Amino acid sequence: MTPFVLLTRPDGKNTELNTRLEQAGLDVLALPVLELEASAPSQAPDPAAYDLIVFVSGFAVGCYFRALENMGLRSWPRGVYAAAVGAASANALLRTGMAPADRIVAPDADSRQDSEALWEELQRRGIHPRRVLIVCGDSGRAWLAERLRREGADVQRHRAYIRKPAQWRPCQLAALAGLVRSQRRAVVLLTSSQGVDAWLSCMKEADMMTLVTRTDFVVVHERIARHLRQSVAHLYPDAKATIIVSKPDDKIMFRSIMTLALA
Repeated sequence: MTPFVLLTRPDGKNTELNTRLEQAGLDVLALPVLELEASAPSQAPDPAAYDLIVFVSGFAVGCYFRALENMGLRSWPRGVYAAAVGAASANALLRTGMAPADRIVAPDADSRQDSEALWEELQRRGIHPRRVLIVCGDSGRAWLAERLRREGADVQRHRAYIRKPAQWRPCQLAALAGLVRSQRRAVVLLTSSQGVDAWLSCMKEADMMTLVTRTDFVVVHERIARHLRQSVAHLYPDAKATIIVSKPDDKIMFRSIMTLALA
């Protein structure tokens, strides 16, 4: 039997991929496992105080620039770089219309989409900032901040948003229960280590943990894959899940999900 697909990204990020998968004949359920909420919608550090501002996600971009607008700041200071850890966040920066394209720094779309790749791009372009702001959520990796500090940079973090586990609605739980009763395998898309933990927590809360033993996964970084393997092995030592590491691009994630669905 063809497996069904669970898309776990936050609301608003699943629509295009959901449509493509349904057009390919798969049963798809969008079940966001994390809710994102701006923590200070009217406050943000002045970008003119920094040489480089790093955005960890497109949501971080939106939170920061909306706060700037609320503060009456509508122009980007000359000479300040805006950096993104991936192509999606770089595109979000371009769409703001504030950060000039020649001041946006991001890894090539064909490379890894992570802090290490951004660091390599900064080195390639000879950018050695002294004052850095990292716009992020309430949790996440500290690798880039530590690397910049070792190079002598003064690094500050702006927690622009908070993540919290989603509360699935009764209609979502009913739809999931129907798919689980079908005894088919599932393919689940997970795009962060926090999302892995939240998905397992939500499944436990819904009393549907048995699905974990017949699930394969698509993730967007080897680091997430390692965390997922460890988490599943801790709960179900005999589980034999297939995990595909995909780039965080809807077209590539679609192909990865289809590979598992048609296996």
